[in-house]
Amino acid sequence: MNQGNFYKEMAGIIGGIGPEATSYFTSLLIKFRLPYAVKDQDHIPYLLFNNPQIPDRTEYILQQSENNPLPEIVKTGITLKNAGATFLVMTCNTAHTFAQAIESEVGLPLINMVDETAEYIHRKYGNNATVGLLATTGTIHAKLYQDALYKKSSTIAVLTPENDEQTSVMNAIYDIKSNSVNERNTQELYDVASKLVSRGASTIILGCTEIPLALRTKHPKFFRIDPMEILAQKVIERTILSAAEKQSLPLIVSATHR
Repeated sequence: MNQGNFYKEMAGIIGGIGPEATSYFTSLLIKFRLPYAVKDQDHIPYLLFNNPQIPDRTEYILQQSENNPLPEIVKTGITLKNAGATFLVMTCNTAHTFAQAIESEVGLPLINMVDETAEYIHRKYGNNATVGLLATTGTIHAKLYQDALYKKSSTIAVLTPENDEQTSVMNAIYDIKSNSVNERNTQELYDVASKLVSRGASTIILGCTEIPLALRTKHPKFFRIDPMEILAQKVIERTILSAAEKQSLPLIVSATHR
């Protein structure tokens, strides 16, 4: 596939995890270019493999079931590589448990959504931040955000839901996957996030790609960080920067995190 007249790099999006979250992510790639795009050609090219056949990541992490998602993720990444992708991204936080293996087996770099979010939090909130984490049980169990933030500063505190609250989070996530966003699952997520804020969280990480689908429809009284927004910005920056020698397109400004 021709990578376009002005771009040396092309994102390969490992999507379908989940499908609606993938659609949201690609909408962000358009949204964050609109302040600068006056014609089709000002938007970035990318490749998307929407593969909903990738097995459940949380189920595998918690139960070590036979349905290991890594082989299907790698297969998806190789397909994108063969189609012309020069780097990868994934629309699933929990799948970043396998980030190093994916890079190794596919042979392409991966923009790590979790690491980029940790970098943003450290830069914005400093060494003594206290953040709340809404995520799948797999992401929390794998300590993806805890470890990424610890690498930035050992004094950053990460608050996670209590067991019954985490059950509500998982119920809401799977309800979004099966029924899309509704008043019930939105309220469940909002209530757990509010409890984390009451315990001292200054901001809430929307650490599952289904969660922003719900909480973007509600206007809470707490600050939120959407890792998908950060990832979309990084994809645009990497693609536009790769074109700098041949085309002077303005870089995206920092995404607004409420």
